[in-house]
Amino acid sequence: LSVLVGSEMCIRDSSGSAALEVTYHLAGEEIARNVQPLQIEPGLFAYRLIRAELELDAPGRVYAHCRIDQSDPLLVPLTIKE
Repeated sequence: LSVLVGSEMCIRDSSGSAALEVTYHLAGEEIARNVQPLQIEPGLFAYRLIRAELELDAPGRVYAHCRIDQSDPLLVPLTIKE
């Protein structure tokens, strides 16, 4: 999963830093989690590659819940095929 973040999305204080948290959910249950620090200069964008090792028994749909600090998560559906 690749996440593109603009500085105005994560700078809530003068430090310019935040945390990017991505949790993966299957059937309402969290199956993986990744947290990374973000440091973005004002007016710029950055991207982060989020890698999760998911062990799935069958094809299905996994939802990645992406959020910065304590903001509301953005849900990204990921379809897993055989």
